[in-house]
Amino acid sequence: AHASSSLSGCIASDNKATGIDVNTQNTLLNCTAKGNLGEGFLVRGGCALTNCAARANQKEGFYAKRDSISGQQTPLEENVAVNFHQCVAQKNSWDGFHAEFDCHFTHCTADKNGTAENPNPMGTSHGFHLSNGSTVLHCTATINVASGFRGQTNNRIEGCTAHSNGGHGVDVFNDQNVVIRNFLRNNTAGH
Repeated sequence: AHASSSLSGCIASDNKATGIDVNTQNTLLNCTAKGNLGEGFLVRGGCALTNCAARANQKEGFYAKRDSISGQQTPLEENVAVNFHQCVAQKNSWDGFHAEFDCHFTHCTADKNGTAENPNPMGTSHGFHLSNGSTVLHCTATINVASGFRGQTNNRIEGCTAHSNGGHGVDVFNDQNVVIRNFLRNNTAGH
């Protein structure tokens, strides 16, 4: 979809590439991407997703990417964040959610993502993989191959649950992240 569009009730299933690929400032409501050979959802800055589900895609379930569809860098804007609300990523081969820039996640679930049979060249199979500046509130990451929540810098992970993941419950690169009031248990590499 081009910039400033709205998608509601859409289903993208068994495509030979990305399921749903949208440019900047789009809204997606009640959409599903299942069994695609690429990402389930590939979104850019300024998008808002509510009640969307990505299941059994061969790459990430949801990927918030910095570039535009044409491959050009998206111009820097004051509000480039993507908002994910009540979205579910389940059984995707790479990360459940992957955010390259400031994103906001509330009440999202990443369950059983990652696989040894289709490894990501970057080696990620996390529930939530956050690069820089994201906020994750009241989300759940369970039974992912790697860590439940993986954050690089300037992320906030609060009030979340991470259990039974193959890596850590929460794994951050440095002390420039805020990690508070989370429930972590039975993660293979520890809390």
